[in-house]
Amino acid sequence: MTTTTEPGIYVESKGASASAAWPNGVLGKRHLYLVYQKEDGSREVIRGGDQFAGFGKIQVESGVPQSDSSDKNTSGEVRPARRLDIPAGKLQDTWNLMKSDADEIQQAGVSYDSFVPGDDVPESNSNSVVRRIIEKHGFDPTESLPPGVTEKDVPGYENNLQGQFTYQQRRQEVMQEDLRPTQRRKDLREVKERVLTLPVPQHESSRDGNKTGSDTSSVSEAPVGVGLGAKAARNAAEDAETNASQSATGDATSDAVPESARAKAMAIVASGKNGRGVDQGTDLDLDSVENDLDDLMLKQVDDLTEDEAKALGQWSWKLPSNDPKRLEIEGRRRDFYELNYGDKPSKLDETGRMTAPEPVRKIPAKSKRLATPNGEPVGDALKRFAGKLARPVADDGETNVVKALQSGLSMLGDVLKVDGVSGPKTKAALKRTVARRGAGKAEEAFAVGRFKRFAETERDTGGSASKLRQTVEKDVQPLFGSRKPTVAAETLQESINDMNAKSAKERNTPAPEPLKVDGDIGPKTTDAFRSALASSGPEKLTRSYTSMLGFGD
Repeated sequence: MTTTTEPGIYVESKGASASAAWPNGVLGKRHLYLVYQKEDGSREVIRGGDQFAGFGKIQVESGVPQSDSSDKNTSGEVRPARRLDIPAGKLQDTWNLMKSDADEIQQAGVSYDSFVPGDDVPESNSNSVVRRIIEKHGFDPTESLPPGVTEKDVPGYENNLQGQFTYQQRRQEVMQEDLRPTQRRKDLREVKERVLTLPVPQHESSRDGNKTGSDTSSVSEAPVGVGLGAKAARNAAEDAETNASQSATGDATSDAVPESARAKAMAIVASGKNGRGVDQGTDLDLDSVENDLDDLMLKQVDDLTEDEAKALGQWSWKLPSNDPKRLEIEGRRRDFYELNYGDKPSKLDETGRMTAPEPVRKIPAKSKRLATPNGEPVGDALKRFAGKLARPVADDGETNVVKALQSGLSMLGDVLKVDGVSGPKTKAALKRTVARRGAGKAEEAFAVGRFKRFAETERDTGGSASKLRQTVEKDVQPLFGSRKPTVAAETLQESINDMNAKSAKERNTPAPEPLKVDGDIGPKTTDAFRSALASSGPEKLTRSYTSMLGFGD
């Protein structure tokens, strides 16, 4: 057995346990670290370890005297070691480079994954740190193992951490959608204030019977949240928030809807076992992986408990190390521990071993139900939304309702297959929308989807658009309550005028006579709608309309 008395850089091994009860390692597994034996007999160590008892991020000791390291040898045991073939004159320079490599791993914030017997997920741990460093310096990982140690003895040694250094960038992208509650409320309030102080379009303030339509001399793209409907939309949203708790279903005519339609509507939004995604409790069910995982990923980091953070770790370990979903989960776990324990290196006790970290804030002890930005339980919000779907299901059938929902959610950014089947992806997208943006945004998405589906059908069949008035009044206008009873129709007329003027300018042809913006959808509005549909298509027409309504993405 090679010993580390001769000057050199060694790969050394000990049992993978801090407990004297397991001198040969837990389940016989071993821990690797690098040792620089200097000519004066002093020894420095490069090693990796965990941050939070088996998870968190890898903590690296870089060039620490072994007597101060977590790998100090107080018992005098003979530990197996393999000397790396490095010329004596290059030992110090090589060690300095290795310390830089170790510092890079520390700065990258690589996730620590514990050894889990029986799983096929490559661990990332102290052995991975050694593998990465020696591989970067051209040494064969297998030939560099200490005598008597095989690759089966050192879990994580198969992982050289390649590709895990893009983690921070990915984490930032993922967390853009996860602002903390106070910040989200502040952002939403600022957006609302900006919209409500926008100048009213000239044709709206001057509608006295002498004005007709919008100003066709301007054909620029309508900015999101500007138009006839913007102010009314925000007012209606405030009404919806105020009245949200006053109705369990949000369907004023639910008594007239068949029970079968209400059941189908509930099935569209429900997810998990027995609709658990709608009326969820606080206990985690590890058999319902996607449902519970989605719930945990949607919760604010501030609200997560220790048990929920550990549950996220269980989901993470089920996934391959390069799975994007795993990167998201690890980002959430990292943020939990940095928020609650800080991001400073772990402290060492008098023996040189890392001590258990102390929290820097009070961690929630009781799990909270998943809630919308205004604090309403997501389950309750989904129930109310299902009530909004009941009448359309009774009138048009479940498949058409689901297609409209899928189409609307896709326009919000969740690209879904519009197949009329409310499967796991559709349900998850709906829940995300409600949890992050509120039930009102889901209702907007459904109304937009209904309008778009109508436009697509008219385009595909060459129809007369005879039900345009009905579609606008039944699907879009209810979003605005009673404050402006014709705003949906007026905004459509404004949007059609704008689109037809743009189309005429692009073709270098005379612009058609603009519609009178009076909220009366008659033959002229219907014909103009068909013209805009033919020249611009359903997608562009819908986006223009909803932008002027003030919905936006």
